[in-house]
Amino acid sequence: MSLNPEFRRNLWLELTPQRLLLMPIILGLFFAIAAQMGSAANDAIDRVGGIMFILLVVLWGCRRAAASVAGEVREGTWDWQRMSALGPWSMAWGKLLGSTAFVWYGGIICLAAMAYARSSQIPGDLLALHLASTVMAALIGQSVSLAACLAWLRKTRPTRRLPVTLCHIFGLIVAYGFMEWGFWERMLYVAQSGDTASLVDHYRRPILWYGLSLEATTFRLLSLAAFLGWSLLAVHRLMRAELQVKQWPWAWLAFTLFLALYANGFLVAGCAACGDSPFWSAFLGFVIAVAGAYLALFLEAKDVVRLRGLRAALGVGTWGRALTLTPTWLPATGLAGFFGVLAMAASGTIPPLDWASSYKDLLSAPNPAAISAGILSQLAFLMRDFALVVGLNLSERRKRADLAALVYLLVLYGLVPVLLQTIGLDWAWVAFWPFDPNHPWLNLALAAAQAGIAIAFMAWRWGRLQATLLAPRPSGE
Repeated sequence: MSLNPEFRRNLWLELTPQRLLLMPIILGLFFAIAAQMGSAANDAIDRVGGIMFILLVVLWGCRRAAASVAGEVREGTWDWQRMSALGPWSMAWGKLLGSTAFVWYGGIICLAAMAYARSSQIPGDLLALHLASTVMAALIGQSVSLAACLAWLRKTRPTRRLPVTLCHIFGLIVAYGFMEWGFWERMLYVAQSGDTASLVDHYRRPILWYGLSLEATTFRLLSLAAFLGWSLLAVHRLMRAELQVKQWPWAWLAFTLFLALYANGFLVAGCAACGDSPFWSAFLGFVIAVAGAYLALFLEAKDVVRLRGLRAALGVGTWGRALTLTPTWLPATGLAGFFGVLAMAASGTIPPLDWASSYKDLLSAPNPAAISAGILSQLAFLMRDFALVVGLNLSERRKRADLAALVYLLVLYGLVPVLLQTIGLDWAWVAFWPFDPNHPWLNLALAAAQAGIAIAFMAWRWGRLQATLLAPRPSGE
């Protein structure tokens, strides 16, 4: 059987005979010390196994995944690898699993010790589900670390400097969000109290989602499997982009739609009033789509050459080429507008809610026109921000354009409104935040005016850049 060359290369580097021998010896010493804890030996082995799994697979594993590409870039071998015959998927999983092979070697030993320590107290199916969930959460963290590194690589193509620590932190944050850190400690508490039924009942409790009733452990495992699939797709798509493989911008739209549908399942199950109107489902999708559009804007490089190619392809009507050149944040903005239109269309059937403290006047007695104005103002602010970010990137020297744009947005959304409030101009908030319940139409007008100014700025920067690029160069250059 032919093994992935990239995976095999990493196995040779990671799984040396010395490492293969030392890992079980060191872990065995930790477990042997834990086994000397008297009557609490199993609990101690379980806790040591959990801690070592976190240190090895999560903390060190996310670091190794992020460094798998960064090390190649630093050593100058990445461009050679990009020209090899390996396809994007082979390169992606070869680096993800190959660079972390040694930490997973130790992680499997830790999982075996944890399973042994709890096998006599926890039902086998429940234990297997939680071990599988732990593995998936760690894999998601490692995938996000690698994806963050690849995304950063696209944004810093001229310098090719990759902040491994920052990408590592992204993976740790995601892994922390998906890990059930308190599971083993709660197991220890139950073992000490002798009441295993309460914990088993807790993990077998039903989770309501779109009217379906699933066990908590089963639902968590299925959710982790779905998010692991999306994280692997992100690594694959980013690797395709790095290897210069043409692709359409559908993945981010699909992920945003998945998040909207996934979150809406809890909304439908947990809010009886929300089920009486499609507004809240559409509005939830709108909020998620807006957040996804902002994230796509800052994650993706604003390549001037790509934007010029997109404009040329649209001009001659080559739609297939135009789709391959379309940046992700453009269709993401269209998806936000789609959900916004759906929410406005359903705004006349909003059931009154009592929990909206900040917007109580707007939502306790819903006004469809005011809510539509608020949604439109958010779309106008979205257009303003996107035009500002893209406009700042339309320059030959745009090394820190995204950072400058982020500072400007923080000033517009944070510093300026606070300063205006301190001098008694509380009403001025209407010019800087959407969904103003007291002045919705003024809010919309001011947001639209700012969007127009930002679009004019972007058009001016585009024309200036075009003139610079097309200007004749001196003969000596």
